[in-house]
Amino acid sequence: MEFNIEVRKKQLQSLDQYITSSKDKVQSILDYLGWNAKKLLDKEVKITCSVKPSHQIQLKNVEHIEKCCLKTLGYSPDEQFLSEPLHNPTSSIKLDNVKKLEILGQARYNNPKFKAAWNGHDCDPMTSDRIFSTFSVDERITLYDYCAKNTEGPPTPKEFIIHDDRKEEKLATEEELLVKERNSKRRPNQI
Repeated sequence: MEFNIEVRKKQLQSLDQYITSSKDKVQSILDYLGWNAKKLLDKEVKITCSVKPSHQIQLKNVEHIEKCCLKTLGYSPDEQFLSEPLHNPTSSIKLDNVKKLEILGQARYNNPKFKAAWNGHDCDPMTSDRIFSTFSVDERITLYDYCAKNTEGPPTPKEFIIHDDRKEEKLATEEELLVKERNSKRRPNQI
């Protein structure tokens, strides 16, 4: 039994020496680079923002990129953004700038009084206010008409039966109507 304890002590001592030498090697590398181990362990890993390279953000803070992108496009976080469109091929349509230019160009050709406002380069508006300031009335109507023609509408609701009490009153006999009237007079008025 004592033999096992002595062997274990030697193994622990050897392991302790290995850990100490490894720590010394790591510390010498950090000293060479001019780094501090404590600061490296406490600090969060930072990356460069893909929108603005001058921003250094924490790796956990990925939503910063979305906010930064919106800010560069001129939006503020408190604006009411449009909902994301559903991408159903029969009931929705996605228009890229080339297609919009084609549609609006055809409309300008067909209508000499067509009023244009969109410059052909701006990305799709994300708020209703931007839709009104980016596209003219004529452009909005033209794009709407194109989308309405090239997509299916919503499904028609199924027929449903409305229960109409007035029909029952017509079918009631005169005597039944008098009984109903008498009963309604007997009941006290409730508020």
